[in-house]
Amino acid sequence: MRNWVSGSICLVIVSFSCIAFAQQSFFSIHIASHRQQAKADAQVKKLATQGLDVFTRHQEVQGKGMWYRVYVGRYATKQEAAADMNRL
Repeated sequence: MRNWVSGSICLVIVSFSCIAFAQQSFFSIHIASHRQQAKADAQVKKLATQGLDVFTRHQEVQGKGMWYRVYVGRYATKQEAAADMNRL
């Protein structure tokens, strides 16, 4: 039986460099990781209906397989991301 901590969430601020936008960098809040893309997509869809700027990225994690990570926001500074993280 698994033990789950209810009512808690871990938010992490990450930095991205986006080649498609002429090397523009931005910060986002990492709100969840899923092993199944369908679960990540469902969470993105739900959060988007709440008006949030939300997106996913997938990443191979050594020894653990592919993970689909859900992020919120594209902030110019880490401070802006931190302020919104506290609000979320």
